[in-house]
Order: sequence, then structure tokens, then C-alpha cells
Amino acid sequence: MSRIKKLLLESRDAQNLFKPIFLLMMADFVFTLFDQPKEYWTRDFSSNAHEINILGEWLLAIHPLAFVYGFLIYLVMAYAVVVYSEKYRFLCFIAIMVGHFFTVMEYVYYFIAHITKNIPKDNVTEAELVLILQILFVIIPFATWVNNIIKDYLNKLRGQD
Repeated sequence: MSRIKKLLLESRDAQNLFKPIFLLMMADFVFTLFDQPKEYWTRDFSSNAHEINILGEWLLAIHPLAFVYGFLIYLVMAYAVVVYSEKYRFLCFIAIMVGHFFTVMEYVYYFIAHITKNIPKDNVTEAELVLILQILFVIIPFATWVNNIIKDYLNKLRGQD
């Protein structure tokens, strides 16, 4: 098999690794934009930008479109490393997954807390209820999906289809 054909087949398999990363990155991107305070959208971007990432906050302070373009560049770079770099594929995969996963889970936590704030809680605190719902409906399904993608990828690398 030629080297180019082998690289194309491996990159096709590696594209499956990028699916959960893409999902987390897009969720983080959307949550970040929608989490900006009302004052931010009144054209005073520089003093009202709200983002934990320093580069993201700087881009948001310039303009929301600067943040969008910066995110697109970041997305393309992450895709290139995960799909085409054999050497750094898993390192990048794990780093991006962990970073964006915890950020998205923070947003999901506040979303579930907002939804469940009026539910009667006799034997459980609100934080415990939110954590239980987060584990059952977000963390377990997502972890199962990612685990299956990694297993499929590793089996293909070993030649065990």
C-alpha cells in the first residue's frame, strides 16, 4: 500500500476521533457567546467581555466576529493535529477533550440547576440533584460514545476490524 493511500485511510479513521472534540468545541463556543452579559451586546465589547480563556477574552473584547474567526482558526488547527499528526494525535485529543469537557460541564451544571430550582427536594440538595442528572444524562452517554470511538480507532490501528 502506498504511503499516501495509507495516510488517507488513517486520516479517515482519525476523523472519527475528532467528532467528540468538535461537539465539545462547538458547545463551548455557543455557550461562551450566549453567556455574554446584556451589556456586552450594546457595542461596548471591551469592558464587558466574559471568558476564562485569556485569548478568547481578548478576541471578545475586540468584537464577537473576532472571536468567531479566532475560534475557526483554532478549530482548523485542532482538526489538522488530531487527524493528520500521528505523533501528537492522542495528546491533542486528550488535552482538547479535558479542557472543553470541564467548561461545557460547568455550563450544563448551571443549566440543569436553573431547570431544577423549583423541584421539591426532600432528601437531596440542589447541587446533589444537579450532579446526579449531569452524570446520568450527559457524562455517562458522552463517555460511552467517546470510549467506543477510541476502541474502534485502536482496533483499526491494530488491524482488527
